[in-house]
Amino acid sequence: MTMLFLVMSMVSVLAQGQFGNGTPEERATQMTERMKTSLKLTDDQVAKVQAANLQRNKDMAAARESGEDMRTSMQAVMEKYNAALEKILTPEQFKTYQESRRQGANRFNGPGSGNASN
Repeated sequence: MTMLFLVMSMVSVLAQGQFGNGTPEERATQMTERMKTSLKLTDDQVAKVQAANLQRNKDMAAARESGEDMRTSMQAVMEKYNAALEKILTPEQFKTYQESRRQGANRFNGPGSGNASN
Protein backbone atom coordinates (compact mmCIF):
# COMPACT_ATOMS: atom_id res chain seq x y z
CA MET A 1 0.00 0.00 0.00
CA THR A 2 2.83 2.38 0.82
CA MET A 3 4.47 1.60 -2.50
CA LEU A 4 1.29 2.51 -4.35
CA PHE A 5 1.23 5.83 -2.58
CA LEU A 6 4.83 6.44 -3.62
CA VAL A 7 3.97 5.81 -7.26
CA MET A 8 1.15 8.33 -7.09
CA SER A 9 3.28 10.85 -5.27
CA MET A 10 5.89 10.54 -7.97
CA VAL A 11 3.32 11.24 -10.65
CA SER A 12 2.24 14.41 -8.90
CA VAL A 13 5.77 15.60 -8.25
CA LEU A 14 6.82 14.94 -11.84
CA ALA A 15 3.81 16.86 -13.11
CA GLN A 16 5.01 19.82 -11.08
CA GLY A 17 8.55 19.50 -12.40
CA GLN A 18 10.07 19.01 -8.95
CA PHE A 19 11.42 15.47 -9.11
CA GLY A 20 15.04 16.40 -8.71
CA ASN A 21 17.90 16.78 -11.09
CA GLY A 22 17.76 13.39 -12.76
CA THR A 23 17.50 12.93 -16.48
CA PRO A 24 14.24 11.64 -18.00
CA GLU A 25 15.97 8.27 -18.28
CA GLU A 26 16.98 8.22 -14.61
CA ARG A 27 13.49 9.25 -13.50
CA ALA A 28 11.95 6.58 -15.76
CA THR A 29 14.18 3.94 -14.19
CA GLN A 30 13.24 5.05 -10.68
CA MET A 31 9.54 5.01 -11.52
CA THR A 32 9.83 1.61 -13.17
CA GLU A 33 11.61 0.11 -10.17
CA ARG A 34 8.87 1.31 -7.83
CA MET A 35 6.15 0.05 -10.16
CA LYS A 36 7.96 -3.28 -10.58
CA THR A 37 7.61 -3.87 -6.87
CA SER A 38 4.20 -2.36 -6.23
CA LEU A 39 2.50 -3.92 -9.28
CA LYS A 40 4.56 -7.14 -9.35
CA LEU A 41 5.55 -6.66 -12.98
CA THR A 42 6.90 -9.50 -15.12
CA ASP A 43 10.25 -9.04 -16.87
CA ASP A 44 8.44 -8.40 -20.14
CA GLN A 45 6.22 -5.79 -18.50
CA VAL A 46 9.22 -4.09 -16.88
CA ALA A 47 10.76 -3.38 -20.29
CA LYS A 48 7.49 -2.04 -21.65
CA VAL A 49 6.74 0.07 -18.56
CA GLN A 50 10.29 1.47 -18.70
CA ALA A 51 9.65 2.62 -22.29
CA ALA A 52 6.27 4.11 -21.35
CA ASN A 53 7.76 5.92 -18.35
CA LEU A 54 10.59 7.34 -20.46
CA GLN A 55 8.16 8.55 -23.12
CA ARG A 56 5.96 10.10 -20.43
CA ASN A 57 8.90 11.97 -18.90
CA LYS A 58 9.96 13.29 -22.30
CA ASP A 59 6.39 14.31 -23.12
CA MET A 60 6.07 16.10 -19.77
CA ALA A 61 9.30 18.00 -20.34
CA ALA A 62 8.11 19.04 -23.78
CA ALA A 63 4.74 20.11 -22.36
CA ARG A 64 6.43 22.25 -19.70
CA GLU A 65 8.58 23.95 -22.32
CA SER A 66 5.78 24.45 -24.84
CA GLY A 67 4.30 27.49 -23.15
CA GLU A 68 0.81 26.04 -23.61
CA ASP A 69 -1.74 25.67 -20.83
CA MET A 70 0.05 23.42 -18.32
CA ARG A 71 -3.07 21.70 -17.01
CA THR A 72 -4.31 20.78 -20.48
CA SER A 73 -0.87 19.66 -21.66
CA MET A 74 -0.23 17.47 -18.63
CA GLN A 75 -3.70 15.98 -18.82
CA ALA A 76 -3.05 14.95 -22.43
CA VAL A 77 0.30 13.42 -21.46
CA MET A 78 -1.30 11.45 -18.63
CA GLU A 79 -4.12 10.19 -20.87
CA LYS A 80 -1.55 8.91 -23.38
CA TYR A 81 0.48 7.34 -20.56
CA ASN A 82 -2.54 5.67 -18.97
CA ALA A 83 -3.60 4.26 -22.34
CA ALA A 84 -0.12 2.78 -22.78
CA LEU A 85 -0.14 1.28 -19.28
CA GLU A 86 -3.57 -0.21 -19.79
CA LYS A 87 -2.19 -2.17 -22.77
CA ILE A 88 0.85 -3.36 -20.78
CA LEU A 89 -0.64 -4.22 -17.38
CA THR A 90 -3.14 -6.91 -16.50
CA PRO A 91 -6.62 -5.66 -15.56
CA GLU A 92 -5.82 -6.26 -11.88
CA GLN A 93 -2.49 -4.41 -12.09
CA PHE A 94 -4.10 -1.49 -13.90
CA LYS A 95 -6.82 -1.31 -11.27
CA THR A 96 -4.14 -1.19 -8.55
CA TYR A 97 -2.31 1.53 -10.47
CA GLN A 98 -5.51 3.59 -10.81
CA GLU A 99 -6.29 3.21 -7.12
CA SER A 100 -2.82 4.44 -6.21
CA ARG A 101 -3.31 7.50 -8.42
CA ARG A 102 -6.62 8.30 -6.74
CA GLN A 103 -5.09 7.94 -3.28
CA GLY A 104 -2.24 10.25 -4.20
CA ALA A 105 -4.61 12.79 -5.70
CA ASN A 106 -6.71 12.74 -2.55
CA ARG A 107 -3.64 13.35 -0.44
CA PHE A 108 -2.64 16.41 -2.46
CA ASN A 109 -6.17 17.80 -2.66
CA GLY A 110 -7.30 17.05 0.88
CA PRO A 111 -7.88 19.42 3.79
CA GLY A 112 -4.84 21.47 4.62
CA SER A 113 -3.22 20.89 1.24
CA GLY A 114 -3.38 24.56 0.38
CA ASN A 115 -5.64 23.81 -2.57
CA ALA A 116 -8.19 26.63 -2.75
CA SER A 117 -10.81 24.36 -4.32
CA ASN A 118 -11.36 22.59 -0.98
